[in-house]
Amino acid sequence: MFGFIIIIFFALVCFIIMQSISDNNKIRETLEEYLKTKKINPELNFTVYKKRIYLTWDSKNKCIIWLKKENVNSAIEEKIYENYNCCKLINCENSLCNSVIYVDNFNRKILIADFYTDVKIKEIKIDDILEMSIVADFKNSSKRSTLSTIGRATVGGVISGGVGSLVGASTASIDTKSLCTFLSLKLKLNNVQEPNFYVNMFQNEDGIVSINQSEIYKKTLELQDTISVILNQMSVDESKSKKNISGSSENCEADELFRLVELRKNNFITEEEFEILKKKIINN
Repeated sequence: MFGFIIIIFFALVCFIIMQSISDNNKIRETLEEYLKTKKINPELNFTVYKKRIYLTWDSKNKCIIWLKKENVNSAIEEKIYENYNCCKLINCENSLCNSVIYVDNFNRKILIADFYTDVKIKEIKIDDILEMSIVADFKNSSKRSTLSTIGRATVGGVISGGVGSLVGASTASIDTKSLCTFLSLKLKLNNVQEPNFYVNMFQNEDGIVSINQSEIYKKTLELQDTISVILNQMSVDESKSKKNISGSSENCEADELFRLVELRKNNFITEEEFEILKKKIINN
């Protein structure tokens, strides 16, 4: 009798699992059909499906589409995040990875989808990032470890209001024998209301060993490096722009002085007027 109950129990568990898989597939198919009715062709390399949520980049309409369907009979929820021109997707195939990140190099912003508990979507302007640190928690350790830090240079950068360059990249040694229970990219932002934001890459009480060899850690480094490259590109572009403005202003000043000399030579202005106007041009 007891054996029969166990068989019934396992059969019921298998049925529930199979039903869940079947429902999940139906939901995915429904969301894909929904996109087709809106004449949207999702970019396959930029599409993620997790927890009955469908995220995809629509390169034609330059937007990221978020679709959610709780169950087979529920309505489809939809959100559109506009103005995403040039995307890079950072996402682990590993189911333990919590976050999906779209990076837009052209518009200099990132969209983060955190799937750890309830799905949270966050948009961050890359211009607002002052510092990045990869942080981790290890079992049997009460102190949070900082594995690497990259920050903007203050001289000519944040203090003067410009972009600045990225400096630092100090890397701490990782205890590969300890179980890592939390891994995140901490973003220090130029925002009084929200000075810090954690991109939750991994969180699990069971932990994983050799975190530095894992795909999750490599993806976290990839995100940090990608933002670093964009910030440095911004710094180079700003530096070039300043040089162009400086060069054009110097040319403009020389032209004005040349015209002023011509006016004096042809007796259109007096020597006294010439000196006054010359000082104005030089001072400006």
